[in-house]
Parts: sequence; C-alpha cells; structure tokens
Amino acid sequence: MNVRVENLAFAFGRGKKILDGLSFEAKDGEITAIVGANGVGKTTLVRAIMGFLEPGGEVWLGGRNRRDIPFSEIARKVGYLTQESAVQAALTVFEVILLGRLGHLGLKVDPAELDRVWDIMRTLKIDKLADKYYNELSGGQRRVVNIAQTVVKGPEVLILDEPTANLDMQNEIEMLELIRSYTRAKGTATLVILHDLTMACRYADRIVILKDGKVFKSGSPLEVVSVENVRDAYGVNVKLLMADAEKPLLHIVSSVRDTNYRFDRK
Repeated sequence: MNVRVENLAFAFGRGKKILDGLSFEAKDGEITAIVGANGVGKTTLVRAIMGFLEPGGEVWLGGRNRRDIPFSEIARKVGYLTQESAVQAALTVFEVILLGRLGHLGLKVDPAELDRVWDIMRTLKIDKLADKYYNELSGGQRRVVNIAQTVVKGPEVLILDEPTANLDMQNEIEMLELIRSYTRAKGTATLVILHDLTMACRYADRIVILKDGKVFKSGSPLEVVSVENVRDAYGVNVKLLMADAEKPLLHIVSSVRDTNYRFDRK
C-alpha cells in the first residue's frame, strides 16, 4: 500500500506553518527515510499522514484518499510507532505485544494469535522477556517490544518515528535490518524518521530531507546526500566517504555556526 502526500500544509493555530506544501511518495517494498534538523516538522508530518492532525492538502493510502478510509481500517493496515510508548498499565511483554493484534481478537483468543506473538518475539530475540513487566524494562528493551507490537498485526504500511531511539549500536543495526527485511518480505511502504543520516543512507531506498516545512531534497541517498545539501539542511560541514557505489558515509567536520564558547574563569 503506497503512501502519497500532496501539498500537505499545517500550522498550530495562526502560527507559522510547520508543514508548507509537502509532496512526495513512499512506494511499496521500499524504505523512505524522513530526515532533517530538529523542528522541521518530521513528527508533525507523520501525525498528519495518520490523521491525528487535520492538514491542508491530501494523503493517499493505496490510491484511496485517507479521509475516505475509516480510522478502524487505517489502524489495522498501518503500523504506527510513536517516539514514546503509550503503555502505562502493568502488563507483561507478551501482553503488550498481543495488544498489537487487538483488531483481530475475539472474546476468546485464538491459539494462532498467541503463536503470532511468540513468532515475532523469537524473531526479535525477546522471547525470554515474555513474563517480565513492560514498565521494568530498559528504554532500549521497551523500544524493541514496541516494534514487535507494531509489526505483529501484519501492517501494509509502516510509519516509524525514531525507531532506533534509546538503542545501542548493535541493537540499532539489528532494528534497521529487521525493518528492511520486513519491508522487503511483506512489500510494505515504510516511512521512518531517522536522526542518523549515515544510517538513513545505509538502509533507506529513498530519502526525503525537510527544511523550513518543505521538501528540500528527495531521491536516492546518492542523489540527495551531498556536502552542500547537508550543510544547507543541517548547518554542518561534512566530508563524504563511499561505503559502496550507492551508500554515502558522513564524516562530520564542524558546525557552520561559531562554536568557540567562552566561559569566565570565576
């Protein structure tokens, strides 16, 4: 189910537009990374796509206008991972992940649904956490559980807001490998907000750089990640290295702004 946004615009009240005429497409079976400096509207964009905000412009899911799709259907077909988990109750890890199948559960839980939960937990190597309470986990462990809850329902679209937050390097790589494998195997259109531009280059098929509420650049990593574009979008001077013919690596040199901070000795 591809995702297409056309001329998306949004402002809180009468303030400055956070989104200002955004247009791009996320295709089936591809990862589209949404990147940009802090405050450019990345989270606002995905919330608008989900329908939690009412922007100007249009959002199309699988060729259908989002406004014409019941939210219950969107909830079944779109897996949405927020920056912060909404889980507050004293639930075990198994119960939290099972909630991801909520739209498929009856009064009596089918054993096949339980098998789905165990399968995803084994895939993510968290089956040993099944009986632990979610609120006792580390931030990184919670993030993995949240991903499990998101994908266990078998979504046709994945929208992930900073899925690697609170993860160490090993788990960050494993998480992005999982997202890429799921995207390829299931043919989902995957939108993912990432802060690490090098990781975006490594795992994304397409990168959308936001600046001032607009699409600054959009295309393959090789097409959009350049010394000039990174400086203009992030205010950082970098050198580019090539991991292979299509995957740039960034070596950060300095901030464009003056960072010669001076403090009194007293």
